[in-house]
Amino acid sequence: MVQAIKAVAGATLLLASITQVQAGGRAVACYQPVHQPAQYSTVQERVMVSPGSRQVVTTPAEYAWQERRVMVRGESVSYRVIPARYRTVSETVMVEPARSVARVIPAQTQIVHRTVMTQPGGYGWEWKLIGGKRTLCKIRTKPVYGTVAEQVVVAPARTVYETVPARYAARTKTVMVSPERREAIRVPAMYDTVREKVLVRAATSHVVATPAVYETRSRAIKVRDEVNGWKQVAIPRHCR
Repeated sequence: MVQAIKAVAGATLLLASITQVQAGGRAVACYQPVHQPAQYSTVQERVMVSPGSRQVVTTPAEYAWQERRVMVRGESVSYRVIPARYRTVSETVMVEPARSVARVIPAQTQIVHRTVMTQPGGYGWEWKLIGGKRTLCKIRTKPVYGTVAEQVVVAPARTVYETVPARYAARTKTVMVSPERREAIRVPAMYDTVREKVLVRAATSHVVATPAVYETRSRAIKVRDEVNGWKQVAIPRHCR
């Protein structure tokens, strides 16, 4: 609407001048003055009332007296030689190791008797006198048996191995019980007590900060300027 009023304002000046020149004429357009005051709004602002500050606070060092042991003479060491110790011991040693010896066992035999056929039986021809006449007869003969003796192997020959145990003998020897060594003889250190001033707590510094103080305040700000202009209205009947 503001833009419309500003646009009409220029035309109004022109109409005013024409009206002054042609007074008593017939109205073709009518305008009324328009005034819009400036518009304001209230805003909340955070305003610093007093600025912050920083202050350095120093705490002095603290000291105290204390007693302390100090070494007057250091520890010393001397050595003495302890000879090695020996003893005689007996031990069993192997003279001859165990071994295996082969031994041949001959075969075992025995005499056995058995019946064998010495002459087989069968048929043959034989002349006989039958009725005073010489007659050829077929004769059946029985087998003839006899007893024979023979040597048989009951157990074959074999080789067996016999273990001959190892032979041992006792002997004596000298062995070391403990080797030669050096024994340390320590002379302890000597100490004394001294009194001295020592720092218990070192000096320190720290910063104490005071924060800034703020408060919220209200303030009016202009959101729209004042506007003066004209607006077109309907032509009254008596002006037509």
